[in-house]
Amino acid sequence: VFRSLGAIPFAKSTMSQLGMTIGGGSPAHGDTLNPWDTRRSSGGSSAGEGALIGAGAAPFGIGSDVGGSVRVPAAFCGISSLKPTCGRISMMLSRP
Repeated sequence: VFRSLGAIPFAKSTMSQLGMTIGGGSPAHGDTLNPWDTRRSSGGSSAGEGALIGAGAAPFGIGSDVGGSVRVPAAFCGISSLKPTCGRISMMLSRP
């Protein structure tokens, strides 16, 4: 959808292995650290996306949120997030 509107994806971010932790760590990529305090986690399964946006490396990100996957990293990294209403945003966006 965004590509058809002219958007150019420029980064892929990390997430926790099963997408179900608040820590933001991955055995494949290590821990994703908070951009404001590297002693802290960037939180949740979308930790990489929250850290990128919190550090100013990306203007916005796209994610799904069932149990706080977008809201937790946003809160940990000092940014805002919106939990999409079911059916409001197509699930086609969540494909790699």
